[in-house]
Amino acid sequence: MTLLRDLLKQAEENEKKIRTKEGFEGVSFDGEWITLDGHYDIKISRAKTKEDLLVWITHMVGKSWVNAKHIYWIIRITSKFHGFNPHINI
Repeated sequence: MTLLRDLLKQAEENEKKIRTKEGFEGVSFDGEWITLDGHYDIKISRAKTKEDLLVWITHMVGKSWVNAKHIYWIIRITSKFHGFNPHINI
């Protein structure tokens, strides 16, 4: 139980870091824009549905500098912001 509690606490701390200007793992979120590596911005309102998110993910994986952590955080931030579960089928 302690391991799970520690993992959940770490996840919460990482999400707080995302909301700072410095961000975390190359990603920051100011409540309106997801910024990758300090230079690529995605407006959160452009990914309101799972279908929109899929379009963004497909677009982003075509970029050579995008990594798995970028994709993870785009999915996590967008899903949480818009209130949908990314693990349930569209």
